[in-house]
Amino acid sequence: MKLIIGSTNITDLVAHGYTYERIPQYGAQITTLDGTDHTAKLRDIVKITAPIIPLTSVQLNALLALFPTRNAYVSVTYDDPVSGTDRTVNMKYETRTQSIKAKYSSGVTYWDGLKLVLTER
Repeated sequence: MKLIIGSTNITDLVAHGYTYERIPQYGAQITTLDGTDHTAKLRDIVKITAPIIPLTSVQLNALLALFPTRNAYVSVTYDDPVSGTDRTVNMKYETRTQSIKAKYSSGVTYWDGLKLVLTER
């Protein structure tokens, strides 16, 4: 498993691997004179959901600094199970921050529950 954002490898921050989805994208629907609806499949886009291990505040800030703004597009390299090779594409970053909670261990605060959701442009 590989997950690289820009030039930063975050594979070690991903807990238990990531979920890979192919989402079909369709063109406009048209209706011919005989009343039949036609829709062309344009392509599949990829969506990756990566649960992140508990991070310290410094690690969390470094990870979030890889994304300039919410819904920003970033370069992502991942293992493509379809082609069997690495694939690099621009993906939109959406995070699920409502589930982040603090854990304390030996006086250190860890932030847990972060999931990175990356969707191909």
